[in-house]
Amino acid sequence: MFCQNCAAPIDEKANYCSACGYALRGQAGQKHAGKPHAAPKWFKWLLGLVLFAGVCGFVLAATAEDFTDTVYDQLRALKKNKITEAYYSFTSKEFQAATSLEQFKAFLAAYPILLNTKGIRFIDKTSSEHLGTLEAFLANNEDHEVKAIYRIIREGDKWKILSISLEDGPFSYPSSSPTDASAKDQSEAKPLEFSQFVIGTDVDEEGRVTINQNAFPATAQELYLNLYIVNGTKDAPIEVNLEHLDSHSKIIPIRTKLTTDGHTILTFVFSPPPVGWPKGNYQLSASTPAGAQNHLNFKIE
Repeated sequence: MFCQNCAAPIDEKANYCSACGYALRGQAGQKHAGKPHAAPKWFKWLLGLVLFAGVCGFVLAATAEDFTDTVYDQLRALKKNKITEAYYSFTSKEFQAATSLEQFKAFLAAYPILLNTKGIRFIDKTSSEHLGTLEAFLANNEDHEVKAIYRIIREGDKWKILSISLEDGPFSYPSSSPTDASAKDQSEAKPLEFSQFVIGTDVDEEGRVTINQNAFPATAQELYLNLYIVNGTKDAPIEVNLEHLDSHSKIIPIRTKLTTDGHTILTFVFSPPPVGWPKGNYQLSASTPAGAQNHLNFKIE
């Protein structure tokens, strides 16, 4: 007996052709393909997990941005004298709240290392989900290197600069060599300046505010202020005031003296009243008898 479909020899009692699977009995002309085996549930789950991991990996790879690019891009903008772009495009909201564009321009004019950076050599980089720190050596056109520390924060899908510190302190530049008398005299003639206020509820081991803020809840505890000073002179008197603008009430002024020349950071701690911080608008101000002054406004909500 032969198969009607492929003419292969078959057993007379067979229901299907062993060569082509043609149905010899029942519904003529149909092939028996057999029911496919269903994939086990654990395999489907594993496949779904692998696909999900693959999609996540693609999304992360597509959206991740190395925050070193932010530093590179700002330095390129500064080298082209695009100061406004360098300020608004690459600094964070916290940076801009603490330092105005005019203050940023004054800082760059006083310390031109960032305007004529010839090269950058990274030495350390750490990051978490939202914050990062970058340490590098910046070289100017004379191949002189200055250590710079950038603190970076993520805003949406972009990394922005939270603060810039140079080796001798924030917004500093190495003093001229002793043989360069004219440059030294020019540096000494610069007046003391309060270049930046940074205020927050947490500080690191060095007393630096970790996240700069301009609004706090009434339940906040101690508020920490980092006051950045450039061109300071030893024993120069400093006065800091905290005022609740809505009620025109002030704390007793805090008075201190600088213990060193040049660039430094003063840290102050303000504790709330027993009933908590009164809501409203506040102003922190710093001044010297010589006339240097600056201020920062913030809110308790």
